[in-house]
Amino acid sequence: KTRQAIIAMRHARPRGPYLVVCPASVKHNWEREIEAVAKGAAVHIVGDPPPDDFAGWVVINYDILKKHIDWLRAVPFAGIVFDEAHYLKNHTSQRSKLGRSLVESAHEPLTYMLTGTPLTNRPRDLFPLLSMVRHPLGRHFLSFAKRYCAAFRNRFGWVTDGASNTDELAAQLRGVLLRRT
Repeated sequence: KTRQAIIAMRHARPRGPYLVVCPASVKHNWEREIEAVAKGAAVHIVGDPPPDDFAGWVVINYDILKKHIDWLRAVPFAGIVFDEAHYLKNHTSQRSKLGRSLVESAHEPLTYMLTGTPLTNRPRDLFPLLSMVRHPLGRHFLSFAKRYCAAFRNRFGWVTDGASNTDELAAQLRGVLLRRT
């Protein structure tokens, strides 16, 4: 998935800069894969901000995102990759909020969510990811929840932790992914 994301990003948006947000344990793997696929591409593993005119790949881990968020928001990233995107499934978590703010500040970046972890138990966990990639299913949570989470209202408010129409949801997402490749 790493190489495919790099190749797809460079094909769709040939000019950077690009941002990769990933767990700390795979930052150097991303660096190796970028260098293998895009010979001579500049890769900056975050410690300090890159030079102002940097047009290569910035790789940062989720754990230090908050520390660097101000200068990251100032960079007009052409594309953003969230590796292990299931880290962003809780829309109220700081990680998820920071991720959303990066996507919003980059002004329509191409955004990829990569994960090998299935999120099928609770369809509501997919909604923040769909929203961040600006998928039509990620526009209105209540509509999504009624259709795919068996949402119902009780005396305390909406309950959205169920699942319904998951086969339909999987088919729609599969269709979108196939059309975009």
